[in-house]
Amino acid sequence: MTEPVSLNLFQRLLRQWEQAHPYNAAQALLVRGSIDPSRATQAWYEAVQSIGLGRVSLAGSRFKYEHINGTWRDRAIHQVPPSCKLADYLSDQLNNAFDDPEEPPFRPFIRQDGDRHHIGLIYQHWVADSISIRLLLREWFLRLHDPAAASVLTIRQPDRGYWRLFGPDNSNWHLTEGAINMFRRYFRYRQVKKIDSTSIEDTSVSVRLDESNGGVIDQVRDYAHANGVKVNDIFVATMADLSRRFVPLQHRAKRTDIAIGSIVDLRPFSHSRLDDVFSIFLGLNSVVCTPRELADWKLLLTTVSKQNRAHRESGMIQSSLLWMMSALAAGRFVRPEKLYHFYRKEVPLAGGVSNVVLNSEWSMKYHPDPIISYLRVSPTGPMIPVVFTTTTLGSHLQVGVTYRNGLIGSDRAAAMTQAFFARLRSLV
Repeated sequence: MTEPVSLNLFQRLLRQWEQAHPYNAAQALLVRGSIDPSRATQAWYEAVQSIGLGRVSLAGSRFKYEHINGTWRDRAIHQVPPSCKLADYLSDQLNNAFDDPEEPPFRPFIRQDGDRHHIGLIYQHWVADSISIRLLLREWFLRLHDPAAASVLTIRQPDRGYWRLFGPDNSNWHLTEGAINMFRRYFRYRQVKKIDSTSIEDTSVSVRLDESNGGVIDQVRDYAHANGVKVNDIFVATMADLSRRFVPLQHRAKRTDIAIGSIVDLRPFSHSRLDDVFSIFLGLNSVVCTPRELADWKLLLTTVSKQNRAHRESGMIQSSLLWMMSALAAGRFVRPEKLYHFYRKEVPLAGGVSNVVLNSEWSMKYHPDPIISYLRVSPTGPMIPVVFTTTTLGSHLQVGVTYRNGLIGSDRAAAMTQAFFARLRSLV
């Protein structure tokens, strides 16, 4: 992984967003037992070296990873003390820019807490999506807990950009229809409530962590199956209701609806094999809900499910790359300090959901012993004031809530989280 490659479309867009605020994310494993810092450090170096990662060298629109060397060992793994709440540490790190060109785009950390510990990564999101980071965490975990299963991986860098991977010729959608859908969505957004953030300049974020290990997610699965919807539909519909109740939205006569965004993994939509590519392949999906739908839970869930299904079948998710191209071009004419106001107007999303189920992945083999749970935390970016990052491993549901301090605040975030779990527990 040492040859320079071009930044793909989404990477260029995220690097544009980073001019306004760090676009960092986090993932971590909660594991039974104690952890030795020196052993964890050695295992981390071995994992990174096995994949061929290192610090990033950028030259224009091309970049490459430089293999680790002796100087990397000067960058110790951060040991988070038990007295520091993990949510507080993650909040600090999501606001902490990777502004040292010598620093790799990964900040590993460990945290011992009684008879269990966390191993995790803060990472610069433009270099990798959740799938790639889970691969890296897997190699770190295996070298600590199952060395016989660890291996030297053959990982590829992408040799093609978004258009060749997810364009009409390689991803089952039509350019004309995609362009029409983009314009339809543009005019549909003219009926969506904007966030009331005109006078708010605080772009910092905070993290809240909550979980359920009492079978709530099993109940949600049963409810989804009985009603012919997906679990993700339930999460998105719940977020729409929570946004209506808790997010500060403007009230305009012609803007009555609420839009919720979701980040979607694009890999399954491409005809190319991408499971061994270390990069980021994400698209944007959104649903729009009217006041009548928001007032009736069953109607709300039905309309969310119908929209999500239609977007999957029509290729609208893949064609979101047309929107990315437009946003990237328009963003070049917007000053970084005005970027949030630009997206507040053009893509008025009231909330977001990033949902992942790990029950068919490697971590399930080690759950519930020694892996207790898997944690992910997403950035909000310039579009979304609050995002719920839901991760299911077995019967354990972990929720990372990232919210913009100037818009949501800790009290509203706590109320939204409580209402989120109350909705899930009410499903029978």
